[in-house]
Amino acid sequence: PAKRFRITKQVRRKWSAREKLIVIYYYYRHHSIRETASRFDIEPKQVRDWIRKKDKLMKASPFVEKLHPGRKAKYPEIEEELASWIKDNRDKSRPITRPMIVRKAKLLAEKDIYQEMYPDVSTGKFSNKWVNAFMSHFSLSTRQRTTVAQNLPEDLVEKQQQFLSFILFRRREHNYPLKYIANLDETSVTFDLPSTTTVDKRGTKT
Repeated sequence: PAKRFRITKQVRRKWSAREKLIVIYYYYRHHSIRETASRFDIEPKQVRDWIRKKDKLMKASPFVEKLHPGRKAKYPEIEEELASWIKDNRDKSRPITRPMIVRKAKLLAEKDIYQEMYPDVSTGKFSNKWVNAFMSHFSLSTRQRTTVAQNLPEDLVEKQQQFLSFILFRRREHNYPLKYIANLDETSVTFDLPSTTTVDKRGTKT
């Protein structure tokens, strides 16, 4: 029976900026595109392309694989304010989640100044793909929190006094008998469970 040959797709490797410079310097020593391509098992057009980009490669980080920073932000001013909002909250140890980023972005998009600046912002989609691009642009990542705490509001005492005054006022207003007033130690209330993860700058301790 005839032999069957399995054709495997060759995975194209990624070259860092430093590696590309090594290829370029090899070319300068031997002055042959084909020899350089053969030596590093790449296409001649790759060598020519890297030679044209030599100046950019010299300025790039040694381990950067791509020279371009990606697609430009569609609403840069909104993203700048959003990034500042995230930083302010993280400085106060408040957790930030991806859904919170989307909600805040939509709220910012409703501002008149941004409506005038970006006429199409009202129809803009702040999708997961957008969040990924935003986080990448500002070097943000989702990190596990090592300290999870729920801070009491700064005006807690003031709110307690306001609530007590409200109850006393209603009792006098409607002349409620004391037998209808009780203090329950197991009142059903809702609590905001703090997230165990947060969006933060890469490398930041949480």
